[in-house]
Amino acid sequence: MRSSILTLSLFLSSSAFACLSGTGPSKMQDEKIDCVMHTGSIAFKNVTVGKNFENAGSVDLIDSQIQGAFINTGHVSLDKVSIVGSFVNTGSVELKDSKIQADFDNTGIVYIENGFVAGDFKNTGKVKLQNVENLGDIDITGKFNAWKIKSKNISIIGQTEFSGQSIVSGNAFVNGDLTAKETIFKDKIEVTAEIVKLYDSVLAKDIYFRKNKNDKYEQEYLYINNSTVHGNIEFESGKGNVIISNGGKVKGKIIGASVKNNS
Repeated sequence: MRSSILTLSLFLSSSAFACLSGTGPSKMQDEKIDCVMHTGSIAFKNVTVGKNFENAGSVDLIDSQIQGAFINTGHVSLDKVSIVGSFVNTGSVELKDSKIQADFDNTGIVYIENGFVAGDFKNTGKVKLQNVENLGDIDITGKFNAWKIKSKNISIIGQTEFSGQSIVSGNAFVNGDLTAKETIFKDKIEVTAEIVKLYDSVLAKDIYFRKNKNDKYEQEYLYINNSTVHGNIEFESGKGNVIISNGGKVKGKIIGASVKNNS
């Protein structure tokens, strides 16, 4: 089924499929096409695109496959979608039960539930991830909320929260307050933050508090609640406070901070 408003054309390519090209809203179901070069809203269900998907407008894909790159400007909603190439978009993104087999690069609000990203994940804007595996690095400018995720290196500028047995296997760099619940950090953490809270979590190596450039924090706080830090804790500013409770443990040295143990 194909329907569109304004100008829409399907032209034969060198392959057995056709390309979708035109302007205006377009809907398609139970089809195979070669590529998309379109301007306007798109709604696909059970559609396979053999090569690249390029569009300017809102996109709603269900039970579909993109066997090349996905390039778009506008809101994107993906449900049970597989993209073989990279994902590049400017606009809000909602992904559910979907896979990106290369890099993810977006500007806008992102929500992903039950997702997989094989490459690096980069976004400027608020990000919420639930049950997501990312094989590359995460680079976020904006508020970051992650529940039950797996990732390598992370770099975040913004308020950050991990929970739900998340695992960060690489280095973690956070500029903003950090809360971690039931989270494992397998490598070092560097933060520029006023408050870091650890609940039921494990830090396998060091945590280093960088001094804020404007020296705006009168004090910096690390709360260790039923959590273990296997490495050292160091505050560059010398204004640190470490509060340990509910059986929390620090196996390494504490540098540049006063310590209060409520365990």
